[in-house]
Order: sequence, then structure tokens, then C-alpha cells
Amino acid sequence: MRCIIVLLLLGISVVSQATEQVALVIGNSIYKHTPVLPNPQNDAADMAALLRNLQFKVTSLTDVDRNAFEDALATFGRQAAGADLALVFYAGHGIQVGGKNYLLPTDARLNDERDLRKLIPLDDVLYEASQASKLGVVIVDACRDNPLAQQLARGLGAQRSAAIGRGMSPIQRAPADVLVAFATEADATAADGTGRNSPYTTALKQHLATPGLELRLLFGRVRDSVMTVTHNQQRPYTYGSLGGEAFYLASRVERLPPASTPQRVRLAVKATPPNALVRIMNIVPAYRDGIELDPGHYDIEVSAAGYETYREWHELTVGDQVLPITLASMVPPSPPADQTGKVIRDRLRDGSTGPEMVFIRGGRFQMGSPLGEEGRDDDERQHEVSVGDFYIGKYEVTVGEFRRFVTVTGYRTDAEKDTGNVDGCYTLDRDDKDKSWTWREWADWKTPNKYLANQDSHPVSCVSWNDAVAYIEWLNGETGQNYRLPTESEWEYAARAGTVVARYWGDNDAACEHANIADEKFWTSGFVCEDGYQYVAPVGQFKANAWGLHDMLGNVWEWTCSEYDSDYGGGESECASKNNASARRVA
Repeated sequence: MRCIIVLLLLGISVVSQATEQVALVIGNSIYKHTPVLPNPQNDAADMAALLRNLQFKVTSLTDVDRNAFEDALATFGRQAAGADLALVFYAGHGIQVGGKNYLLPTDARLNDERDLRKLIPLDDVLYEASQASKLGVVIVDACRDNPLAQQLARGLGAQRSAAIGRGMSPIQRAPADVLVAFATEADATAADGTGRNSPYTTALKQHLATPGLELRLLFGRVRDSVMTVTHNQQRPYTYGSLGGEAFYLASRVERLPPASTPQRVRLAVKATPPNALVRIMNIVPAYRDGIELDPGHYDIEVSAAGYETYREWHELTVGDQVLPITLASMVPPSPPADQTGKVIRDRLRDGSTGPEMVFIRGGRFQMGSPLGEEGRDDDERQHEVSVGDFYIGKYEVTVGEFRRFVTVTGYRTDAEKDTGNVDGCYTLDRDDKDKSWTWREWADWKTPNKYLANQDSHPVSCVSWNDAVAYIEWLNGETGQNYRLPTESEWEYAARAGTVVARYWGDNDAACEHANIADEKFWTSGFVCEDGYQYVAPVGQFKANAWGLHDMLGNVWEWTCSEYDSDYGGGESECASKNNASARRVA
């Protein structure tokens, strides 16, 4: 998941020129206790370059821990006290607790509320920004529900975890001469985007240095651009107040040219490979060669199966324009041999061992399916995603492992309790193979099948998302570690194991060597092979994928921690809160 907080202090008076403009730029991508964030370093680098062009004295830092963050902020505060304009740009994780906002250094870890002292209060940043003699503007661009918030929720317990809000808290009272702008309204989610920058940072880059654009109008233009790109799902918001004086970011006010009869652009994108899909993301009409557009900035995406997706903003001027775009062939992640596939096992309190966990080196990959792939659904748009390093189970959780948890805790599953106005488990048995999947009142984790005795070596099934989380929380207490379900993007990255085809073994004829599937021997419509099992198979009976993981396809469905996001708007890389009972979880 990605959270970005951007803090900008802009402004120049029409009456007097700024004598000094200082900026602090921080991009935190590599966190020690959460997955790598793909874009903060990009956002910081782009903003630092833009600010230098605008004659700011810029200090730029990446991946700063708490001590480095505090030192940089203190130094910046001293610089701001002698400047007309002070600017802070921060990209990374953010969190609100008890109505107070915090920025997260890279070494942040939240076991309980005492650890909040290790974070950077947003109020401290606002204070340092307010030292400038002219105007301060603070902009917060954040995607919100991050893993550290969930980590803290577990530490606070059920009653106090309500203090952890979604996103950033509204600013009740900004310091004098500081305007605060959020990328989206308070307690809401801002999109990460699929390109180099978030939609909000992209809009800032587009409008920030426009000569003659007064500050309030600038934020209005940014708001309009973001709402257009996100289809009105993200609405930027501002807090604070400005006086009657006009403020500009550019160092001089340029008179705008008089209005004239608009002329058009005729655009052709010449892509390699030639079958690549071209889309213009900030307009409604579909791209076609020779499409006519008004002059302006356009967000152009080019994608193809097996290639890295290209996405950049282009300024198009009047006349015929040809954009040659060659996609880079996507090299599957190839982690070092001495790391990927490394197996660890934690010990439980009674001295027994926990599940086998395989190390996976993070990287970037194409998630989803290309157009034309057999069996593809409409919600599988292919797009580039980054994941950090993680461990994942070598096998599916077994009946024996789950039974040990139930024996110790006395836990009863949702299927046993018939929760949610449904009876039993959502399943399909031999008697029903020509019918539809539905709720069977007789089924639960102890008896998931009428015609096959449950064995400890089978993967546990008929467990809900709540049951899976309860097991993991018990495992965390037993080992002292931080287990969780994988995100949807982590799961797909691990399942693909560096491949770009529909199934990691490639050819359907080899399916029965790699997975327990609906084969032709027992099922009316299935694969043309025999896997040897009519029902569930013990874990690890089939060939592993290239990264040593078994049963990533076939056997039983597997839960992720992500909420279903039909548009791939970032939810595929986040863990949904367990407190949201209405969320649709991804299996």
C-alpha cells in the first residue's frame, strides 16, 4: 500500500518579491516494517527538480528515519525563519489517531499508543512552516489505511482502536498565514494511481509553476484535474484562510495572452509493439490514431502483455503530433538465489513449530490479465504494481494447524455459529456438482465434504475471512511475530513467480502435474488430464512454482487481506480493516 503526504508552502506577493525561498523535500519509500512504497521517491525527485527551477533553495532527502527526520525539520525551521517562502514536500506513510495527524519515518513500528512518540506530528511541520515571513501552504496527499494503522489497532485493543481514523483528520485550526490543502476530503482515501506519481502530485506538477495563476485559483485547477482523472472519486479540500492580497508561486506575474479562436491537435501514438493498447487517461473519448484534441496536458498510457506499462503526461500543442513510444520488455523479478526460496519456521510457546514460510524478494510486475487472454474477466485490467519483500506460506494452512488453534482457544468458526444470516459453508459437493455453489448447512471446517474424511494434511476449508484472521492473531501471540494475510497484489506476485502467462506452469496440458483441479475424470467440464484426486488433496502433492510455493492454484480458494476494488484503484495493494464488516474480501 502507498501513503503519500505532500506539504507545500507557496506564495509570493504581487507587491513585493521574495528575497529567499527554502524547501525541504522528503520521500520515504523503503519502510522497515511495511511493504515498499513505489512512488514517494519519484514524487520527491520530481518536486525537488520543479522547485529548484522556481528558484527555491532545496534540501532533498529520501528514506529518513525518526532521528534524521527530526534533524532535517529543525534545520528547515531555522531556514524558514529567515525566508519569505518556506516549502516542505513529504511523500510516505501517514496516520491519524485520536484526531491528530502523524507523518511516519521509515523505522516506525506501532505496537501501542506509546509508540506514537516515535512519529512526526503534522502539527510540528505546520509550526516550522509558519516561521516564514510571508505565506505558508501545507498540502497533504495521502492514501490512507496503511498496515501500521492496523498494527496499532491490534496494540490498542478493540475498545480504543476506534481512535484510529481513516485517512487524515481535518485541520481544526491552522497557524496564522498557513493554508492547508488535502488531496481529498478528511477521513477519505486518496488514490495512489498507476503511473510514476499519484493523481494529486501529477496535478501539482501540471499547475504549480503556471505564471499568473493566483494561489486560490491554482488549487481550484488542481482540484478539477484530480476529480477528472479519478472520475469524481477524489475531491481535494483546503483549510485555513488568506487575506485580500493575491499570492502567486511563480517569481513574476505574466500577462496572459488574449483569447483567440481555439485550434486543434491531431495526435498519433506509434507504439512498439504495434498491438499495444493506448489510452488517454484524463479524457472520456477512447484513443484512436488521428484523434483531435484541444491543446493542453494529456495523461497517456501505453500497455501490452509482457512489457512494462508506460504512463506520462504530455503537453500537446496545435498541429499534427506523432509520439513514438517503445515499451520495455518486462524482465520477471529474479531475486538472488541465496534469498528467494529461503524457508523459516517460528516456534510456538509449547516448543512446536509454526508454518513453513518462504522468502519472496519484492519487485514490480504486471498485475491482471491482458486483453484477449482466455477466461479473462472485465475487472482484470493489466497494470504495473510494486510489492516489497515478504514471507508467504509454503503450503496452504492445514486442518492440523487450524485444529491446534481451535484446541487451545476453543474458537468456533462462522460456519459453526451460522453467522451473517447464512447456514453452514459456501461449498459444492458430489451431490451438487451439476448445480450451483451455495450455502450447505451441514458443512464446516470439521466436515467440509460428505464423501471424504477430513485429514490433518488437507488444507483447511470452510473458514471465513474472520476465521482466518482469528487464526493469524493467535499465531502472532504464540510466536511474537507479525503474520497477516497477503494483499491481493502480493498473492498474485507470489503465484506468478516471475511468469507472465495465465498459469505459472504455462501449458494447460501440464495442469494436472501442478494443481488439484476439476479434471475430466470426475467433472463434467474440466481439464483434459487426471490429477489423481476427486476431492481435496493433501498440501504439497503437486509441483511447486518457480519460487517453491505449492498449491497457489487449485485445491482450495485462499483469502487475501484486501478489499475488492473493481477498478484496481489501489485496494489490491492494501489490507482492509477488520472492523469493516461490510467489506467484500478478495479470495
